[in-house]
Amino acid sequence: MSKTISLHSSTMLRKKIRDGGENYLNKDNLNDKQFVLENMEFIPAPEYPVLDKAFVDEFYSIYQNNPKNEFLLAKHLHENIKIDRKLAANNLYWVYLNLNHFFDYIQNRWLNSKNGDELGESDIDRYFLALEPSQNSLIKSPIAGIWWAIELTIDENLGDKYHYSKVFLSDRNLRNKNLGTYQLIRNKHVLQASLDFYATFKDAIHNGNRIGSEAIAQQMSKTLNQIGGLTLLGYLSKQEVFEILFKNKEIIFDRAYSVKKGKVISRKKISNIQKDLWNQEHEESDFVNDSKYYFILDRDSGAYKLETKLDKSFDENILLNINNDKCFIVHVYQEGKIKKTNLGDLKNKIQKGQYDKDRLFKNGINNKLHLTKITKIEDDSLFCLAYEVNKKVFVKLLNAQDEKIFRSDNTSLRQEGKKVIYANNIDKLLFKSVSYDYSSKLKKLICSTTARGVLYKNPNYASEWSILRKIWPELFISF
Repeated sequence: MSKTISLHSSTMLRKKIRDGGENYLNKDNLNDKQFVLENMEFIPAPEYPVLDKAFVDEFYSIYQNNPKNEFLLAKHLHENIKIDRKLAANNLYWVYLNLNHFFDYIQNRWLNSKNGDELGESDIDRYFLALEPSQNSLIKSPIAGIWWAIELTIDENLGDKYHYSKVFLSDRNLRNKNLGTYQLIRNKHVLQASLDFYATFKDAIHNGNRIGSEAIAQQMSKTLNQIGGLTLLGYLSKQEVFEILFKNKEIIFDRAYSVKKGKVISRKKISNIQKDLWNQEHEESDFVNDSKYYFILDRDSGAYKLETKLDKSFDENILLNINNDKCFIVHVYQEGKIKKTNLGDLKNKIQKGQYDKDRLFKNGINNKLHLTKITKIEDDSLFCLAYEVNKKVFVKLLNAQDEKIFRSDNTSLRQEGKKVIYANNIDKLLFKSVSYDYSSKLKKLICSTTARGVLYKNPNYASEWSILRKIWPELFISF
C-alpha cells in the first residue's frame, strides 16, 4: 500500500532540521544514500499507486543513461503514477516520495555541486520538503515538478502527444522560473502558444548577436503576463495568443537583449563599478537641481538604475519626484506583502551622481518573494487589494499612511515589507492605490491587515462597488 507522510511528521522534521541543522542530518539519519524514516508517521494512501522496485529501478536506469534528459524521467513518472490532479496536488505524497524512493536521485541530480557531501538545512527544505500545495511549490519540486510538467503539457489530440512536454522540459529554467511559476500556464492554450513562441524564437538574433533562450523565455513570460493584466487571455484561442506574442516580439527581443547585456556588465564590471561608487561617495558633488528621475527596474534580477530618460528595454520605468516627501515606491508581492519605500537612499545616489546609464544597482526587489506589482504613490493614499483564494474573491482597503502598518522611514528596496493578506495559496492578486480623499466613501472596506476583507460583490456594499467600478475598472474585468 502506498503512503503519505503526515503533516505533523513533515512539520516536525522541518523543525528538527532547522534546530539541529547539519548535526541532525549527519547523526544516524542518513544511511547509505537513504533517509532514515523509522521515527516518522505515515498515513496509508490506497488511492495512490504502489511504486514497485521494477519501476524505481527503471527510473534510475533512465537517469544514469541520460542524466540531463528530464523529459524521459517525467514521461516514465507520469505513465506509472496514474493519479488525477486533485491527488497530485497533495504535497505530502510527494514529500514521502522525495524522502523515500527518490532521495538518492535528488541528491545526485540537484545537489551534485556538493559532490555527495552531507546535506544542509536549506537543501532539505528546498529540495525535499514541499510544504505548500501550491503551483509554485509543486512545479519547482524535483519529482512533483516533472510529473506536473507532463500533466500540464500532454495533448492527446496531437500526433506526438508529448510535443509540448519536450519543449517545456528542454530547459530547466522554463519549468522552475521563466514559465512554470506563472499563473497563465493554467490555461492550456496560453501555455501552448507560449511554448510555440519560445521554440520558434529561442535562437533569435538581435543586432547581430544571439540573445539567448533563457532571456527570451524570461521576457516572453513577463510581457505576456503584463498583457494578461489588461486582456483576458483565457478567452482567446492558442493562435490569437501566439499572434499577440508575435506582434510584441521586438519588445521581447529588446528587453531580453538589454537584460542579458546588463547581466554581462554586472558580472564583468562589478569590481570597477564598486570602485567608482566608493570614489563618488568620498567626493563632493553638486546638488542635482532637476527632481525628476526614472526608477528603472529589471523584475527578474532586481537590478535597477536611475536615469533622466525612459529605457523601454527594462520592465519598469517609474517617474519619481525625489523632493516630494509624500512620494514612495510601493512593492506588492504575491505572498500578500506590501513594501512602502521612501526615496532617501535613491536621493542620496542621485545627489552623488550615481545615476548614469552604466550604473546598475542590485536589490531592487526581494528575491525571496514574487513581485506582482511595483508602482509609486505621490500623496496620501489608500491601498486597494483584491485576492482570490479557493475560488472566492475578497476586497480590502488599507490606510497607506498608517505608520503601524507601513513605515515611512524605510529606504531599503529589498525588504519583504508588511504582511497584509493572511491567506495561503493566493490564486490571483490585484492592487491599486487611490487617493485618500475616497476614505470617507469607502470606509466600510478599510480594515486591518489581519482582516479577510469583504466578499466581492457582496450586495450590502453596493455603494462601494459603484465607486470602485469608476476608479478601479480592472477589478470588475478580472473577476
